[in-house]
Amino acid sequence: MTPSNRPSSSEVPTDAPFGEDPTDVTFRRGDLRKDITRLGIKVSKGITVRVIANAGRFINLASGDKSSLPFHSSPDGAAVFPLTNGGYVYVSNSEVQDKRGGVYGVYMDDDGNVVDYKQLLSGTTRNCSGGATPWHTYVSCEEYGSGQCYQVDPDPASEHHLLPEKTVLGGKGGNYEAVVSVLLSGGLHITQFACTADDPFFLTFFTPFPHQRHATIGIHQIPSFS
Repeated sequence: MTPSNRPSSSEVPTDAPFGEDPTDVTFRRGDLRKDITRLGIKVSKGITVRVIANAGRFINLASGDKSSLPFHSSPDGAAVFPLTNGGYVYVSNSEVQDKRGGVYGVYMDDDGNVVDYKQLLSGTTRNCSGGATPWHTYVSCEEYGSGQCYQVDPDPASEHHLLPEKTVLGGKGGNYEAVVSVLLSGGLHITQFACTADDPFFLTFFTPFPHQRHATIGIHQIPSFS
C-alpha cells in the first residue's frame, strides 16, 4: 500500500506493535512478533485478529440475529473454502466423544462478516483433523479405533451440499488423524493419503476414478514400504 492510499486512523488495526506502521508491514509466516495478550496468542506481523466465535456460545451474525446453534466444542482440524455465489466458509471439526462430534461451517461474505453457521456432518466421534481436497470439499477423520473418513461439501450451491459421504479411505476402521490430496500425472489424477494417530507412517490411500470425485468409486490400497 502506498503512502497516498493509507487508511484513516479508524481503519488502522489496533493490534500493531508500538512504533510500527501496520500499513507498511509485509506478512512473514512464522514471524510471531505480535503478542495479542488479551487473546493469549502470538501472530505474524501483518495479520489482524478478531474473535468470531466461542465454544458453547451462539454466534453473532451480520444480520443482528444469533446463530441457530452454539459454536461447537473441541474445534480441531479446519480449512477455508471459497463459495460459488461469493463469500467463503471456515470448516472445522469437533473432536467430541461418543458420536457427538462432527463438522461445522462458519459462513462469511466477501467482507468477512459472519452470515451463517451450520452443522455439515453429525453422529461421528472424535473428528480430529482431515484435509481439503482440490475440488473444495473437506475430508474429516475420526480418531478412534473404528474411525472412518468422511467427505463433506460445504458449498450451498453444490448438489452434494449436506450430503456427507463415508469414503473408502477408512477401510475397515482406524484411528485416523489426517488426509492429504496429491495431484498426480500433471493434475489429471488425485490420490488421497490418510495417516493414523497410532503410526503416522501407516498410510492408506485412495485414487478416485475420473469424474468420480464425489463418489467412493476408485482404487483403495494400503501400501507396503520395503
